[in-house]
Amino acid sequence: MRRLRQAFVVRWLRSFSFKQKLLALIFLCMLLPMLFSVLNLNVTSFHILQQRMVQSEENAAELTEVYLSNLLDDVIQTMNYVQYDEDVRSAVNGTPEKELAARGILRINEQLSLLTRNKDISLSIITAENRQVMSGSRWRPAFSEEEETYQQIMEVMEGMSPFEVYWIGPSSFLPRGREAKETMNSSILLGRRLANYNGETTAHLFASIHQAELDRVLLSDEATDRHYLLLNEEGRVLYGSEKFPPGEMFPYFKETEGASSTISEMENEEDYIVVQQSLQQENWKLVSYVPYQQAVNDMDRAYQQNFFIQAGAFAVFIGVMMWIIHRFFRPIQQLVRTAEKVEEGNLDIRANLKREDEIGRLGLAFDHMLHRIQQTIHQIKTEQAMKRKAEIACNRKYSRIFYSIS
Repeated sequence: MRRLRQAFVVRWLRSFSFKQKLLALIFLCMLLPMLFSVLNLNVTSFHILQQRMVQSEENAAELTEVYLSNLLDDVIQTMNYVQYDEDVRSAVNGTPEKELAARGILRINEQLSLLTRNKDISLSIITAENRQVMSGSRWRPAFSEEEETYQQIMEVMEGMSPFEVYWIGPSSFLPRGREAKETMNSSILLGRRLANYNGETTAHLFASIHQAELDRVLLSDEATDRHYLLLNEEGRVLYGSEKFPPGEMFPYFKETEGASSTISEMENEEDYIVVQQSLQQENWKLVSYVPYQQAVNDMDRAYQQNFFIQAGAFAVFIGVMMWIIHRFFRPIQQLVRTAEKVEEGNLDIRANLKREDEIGRLGLAFDHMLHRIQQTIHQIKTEQAMKRKAEIACNRKYSRIFYSIS
């Protein structure tokens, strides 16, 4: 049975023409290296692809961290301007026990409004003794109306230097802010103690980074399904997403702590690329997470595009090669057809190949050979005819002699 199969394969291979065998050989010589290259790329590039994906996510998180740090730097710089503004210092350091005149409050409000113009932040100054509120945008921290919460914040700020910033956090974490919250995320609050030359507290400066500005920097990218979180030093979410809302602990904080990027298995047993970036101003962390498969798909699209380009180029090359081989074999096929006509007995046919290359010389030699064969056959036929005539003449002569004798 095995010999029969081998004999069938041999007969099947021998049934192909030389042109078909040459085409098949060229096709295999081109296809096999391409398949080997694709397989080698899939096997060896997995680790490189993973590194590139992680590096891409790290670059995106680093860029977002730069934007967020610049935003915080701008807020802190604005607070510094307020702290060292002569009008503000003279107003709040004048007579702490006396209330400020309406003109003085109006002047400070104009100054605060000028500093926050074209910025998505709000500033508010609350005097320490009389709790007079000065704000260019008429913004007053909601927690200031809660005595217990306000006193707790004041106690923390009293233990801080006037040059330090108290990172209060999202306004929704505070009682009044929680009641007024209409969206999942809220503005970020910062505070600073204003003091006179003796170090005595005269007022408190508060800054609010609007939610719209935070959304602009930290809003999720729907195209890549990338999400951003802002965590405090304990891992509590300050700015979150639907999966990890603000106020909750980030469940993978300990797993990712100390590493700039990891691939962690989250809910539904799906792997995520998690990247952490520490903020320059505070011990808060910026965390980005994106589904690993989504990132792979984004990278795969580039490889698929490259593969289709190579496959298209391969198909075009094969088409061009088939056309060239067909043109190359046309004179050879003409020689074959001429030889078949000669085999049938037509010696008058000629190949008539008008070429200057080796195939042209072969066709010319073939035509000369046919001419020589035709001349030889004609000569043989002529000689045979002459011999028959001579034999006939000789027979007639012998017949006459024999007749005369008899």
